[in-house]
Amino acid sequence: MNERQFCVLVVDDSFDVLEIIQLSLEAKTDWHILVTSSGREAVVLAAREQPNVILLDVQMPKINGIETLKKLRACSKTKNIPILFFDRCPCCYIVGINR
Repeated sequence: MNERQFCVLVVDDSFDVLEIIQLSLEAKTDWHILVTSSGREAVVLAAREQPNVILLDVQMPKINGIETLKKLRACSKTKNIPILFFDRCPCCYIVGINR
């Protein structure tokens, strides 16, 4: 039986954050890690690749995390993918799970 490799989509407008998360997950897991800095691209990637979970930055330019979430939930191919929000605001730490 050929099982599909666990896949994570990481979405953040900071290339440094993307690299840190990607390298950290690759060092500790055998998961397939997808990264993008765009909410629009995240929706396309999620529909095509069907990741097991999405790590989504809240504050991004153009399409922020909340708008990206709305687009993901409106698509039949992505509406059931679990999403973990994160943010690196200096005054707070936000983590939330939307399922």
